[in-house]
Amino acid sequence: MLVALDEQNKTQEHHRVRYSQWIQQALSNLDYTFPNIPPIVKMAALLNDAEFVELYCMPPEANALLSSGRRLRQNLEIEQRISVPDTVARDLYGEAGYIVDRVVSRFEPKKI
Repeated sequence: MLVALDEQNKTQEHHRVRYSQWIQQALSNLDYTFPNIPPIVKMAALLNDAEFVELYCMPPEANALLSSGRRLRQNLEIEQRISVPDTVARDLYGEAGYIVDRVVSRFEPKKI
């Protein structure tokens, strides 16, 4: 049986996903060019999620961010031979597994 109730009242530090060095480098490039845009919007641009980016940014800035994200993604995929969406998904699932391991306890129910 899984129990997470013991963890509900504990104060937790904010946990950030640790992306691979290639993803971090691409996000750093976007940070330099677009310093006032939140990281989640930059990640959306790197993943070519135009709808999400356009919900946050006005058209000229959204177009520039999406264009930069597309260029960085294409360069990564060619130079490093990695799929950016697959790499991001792997990093997210890895972090999710880490969090689950920290908050879930397994125990055997008592036999009556």
